[in-house]
Amino acid sequence: MSEDIMRPLTYYVRLTKPDTVITWNPERNFALYNYYFEHYDHQTTGAILLRTAYPTARDPKYYPEQILVDGLSTFKIRSVYMFSWQKDINSGNKNDHIVVPLSLEDMQLKVKALMEHKSQVGEQTPTFLYDMGHKLGQASKTVYAEWFKRVLLPA
Repeated sequence: MSEDIMRPLTYYVRLTKPDTVITWNPERNFALYNYYFEHYDHQTTGAILLRTAYPTARDPKYYPEQILVDGLSTFKIRSVYMFSWQKDINSGNKNDHIVVPLSLEDMQLKVKALMEHKSQVGEQTPTFLYDMGHKLGQASKTVYAEWFKRVLLPA
């Protein structure tokens, strides 16, 4: 992965010290191709952030000048939440999956925000988002929901 991306991202994590970060899942999900929602840049973003969370931000051997010159310290992100739309939330370890119930107002704000990403959305985007939020909600016994796959990192 490019040092041009890893270096500043590691710097930012060491500077801000987030306990949890949210990103895309780097795994390929072919079902999302039907919705034009699975892009290489999403997978790449997820892979880069996971690498930053572990091991880069926590290991002093990565970018030691950030520690020696800039005065930052290593930092251990505790968990990474990756968007998860079509995984079976009831399979595997339930601690690996997080359900966030969403209200109608939350969904409206989510749709409005995503529609600002004009190069990546189309007329079908609001329908897709409401439908997917509702499907995830029904499976979670709520009206709308967002699902995440959670990765707990070693202390």
